[in-house]
Amino acid sequence: MALMLFTFFLFFRRIVNGRNTIMNMRFSDKSLSDIGDSIVSSVPQNTRKSHSSVWSQFENFCSERNYILQASTTPEEISNILMDYAYNMKKVDGSDYKESCVKTMWNVTAKLVQEKFFNEYQISINPFNDLCFKKARNARDSKRRELQAQADKRKVSSVALTEEELMKIKNLYLEENPDGLQKKFFFLASYELAWRGGEATNCLIMRQTTMEKEQDVLSTIRFLVKQHREVIIVWKIASG
Repeated sequence: MALMLFTFFLFFRRIVNGRNTIMNMRFSDKSLSDIGDSIVSSVPQNTRKSHSSVWSQFENFCSERNYILQASTTPEEISNILMDYAYNMKKVDGSDYKESCVKTMWNVTAKLVQEKFFNEYQISINPFNDLCFKKARNARDSKRRELQAQADKRKVSSVALTEEELMKIKNLYLEENPDGLQKKFFFLASYELAWRGGEATNCLIMRQTTMEKEQDVLSTIRFLVKQHREVIIVWKIASG
């Protein structure tokens, strides 16, 4: 009886040790320091450079204005600094940024200020939600609206074709020219070819290769390239 109990004890202990070994192998043993290094290294280099550039400009601004960011600086004072910066940030040559740059730079600066006070002074502030920063956010938005009224400062999503580009379109699809007539016919027939699929789609593939070789010309004809992309999408749908 004693031998049986001892054997059962050894068997049970082996099972427990095996489970502990499996559990120990399941999780890695990365330290918090290693995890922190991995987080830092995962940030793209361009992001680090842009943040460094934005922070350097903000430090120069604070130096010229005699602003000091320290543990005793109140949230209201930080808000006034960010409000001043939102409306008065300038390029090196003294000209205004575009309105989209004002938004991006102010947001990045506010985030870096938030991180600075938390990491260095264990003070938690939120320039994006706290009520005391409302004027600073309003100053940012007001400056953006002011810049949007200037044609050279607003964000441009579309640009009208120039006279030169219009002439290139006309010459590219000139029916008196055999190559121009072929191009014009292709764009008229391309949707039908895409929907037919099969051998008809080979024409689209061959035309795609030709267009890539002519990209230096077609890059100036934006709506034609857009039409070609729509044809390719139709072709992909038809091909399943």
